[in-house]
Amino acid sequence: MVEYTYIDNNEKVIDFQKYLYEKRISKIAMDFEGEYNLHSYGEKLCLIQIYDKERYFIIDPLRIDESEIINTLNNYKIVKYMYGIGSDMHLFYRQYGKKLINIYDQKCLVDVLNFENSGLDDVIKLLFGIENKHKKKYQTYNWQERPLKKDAIIYALNDVKYLFEINKILMERIINENKVNDLIFRIIKNDPDFVKEKTPLIFKKKEYRELSKNKKQKFIKIYEVREHFAKLLNKSPNNILENKVLFDIINQEISLDTIRFNKGISKNNRIEIINKLRGALG
Repeated sequence: MVEYTYIDNNEKVIDFQKYLYEKRISKIAMDFEGEYNLHSYGEKLCLIQIYDKERYFIIDPLRIDESEIINTLNNYKIVKYMYGIGSDMHLFYRQYGKKLINIYDQKCLVDVLNFENSGLDDVIKLLFGIENKHKKKYQTYNWQERPLKKDAIIYALNDVKYLFEINKILMERIINENKVNDLIFRIIKNDPDFVKEKTPLIFKKKEYRELSKNKKQKFIKIYEVREHFAKLLNKSPNNILENKVLFDIINQEISLDTIRFNKGISKNNRIEIINKLRGALG
């Protein structure tokens, strides 16, 4: 069983900051777990995993002031090894209004070496022969729950456990293959655009792209109705109305009066949602 330090208040996170300073730690491996509209409305950072080559730390951002989270993660003296930083960087920026600094994305090394499978679990299996057997179990885990299951924490720590070794092994390969310049270019290019809002995945679906212009306009309106009630009731949008239902409504494959709602939606809310949808459809 991996031992770790659980940091869940301001005093503990300040002690952690002092620990990093006193130990003169210049590199850490770091990863996030978050909520992405699956169990409640919106996206939020729920867990921060850190490894400094000697000790593991779990930081609970749900119980710590935002200013202390920013101070801890944006220490300019420390380089943070992460993997596949896109969603994590965007999540941090949207929640805290700050860009994470000194991030070294280990996936850049993997991309330069043209691995066939570039997911972190794939890389760990390839380099160390270790397979993540619990991935499916925790892909839909609710990281907002407290207390967190110890097994879930151990699973989360697995994402930082191998980052230093991955760097060591792959840097040797990159040097041997004369690809250092390729890596530098990849790192410079690997800078997420934080100003541009992410397009919701539903608008990238084939079903949406094939709608007529008029139907697209109406679809956006009923999508906004769903978002409104998801936020109001603090539920995942799909728990209000599934994506398929939205497309069925817009294509007149079902009528508003025949919509089957989740049991967690009250009768009054159902009536209000249907009325708002009817208004959106004109």
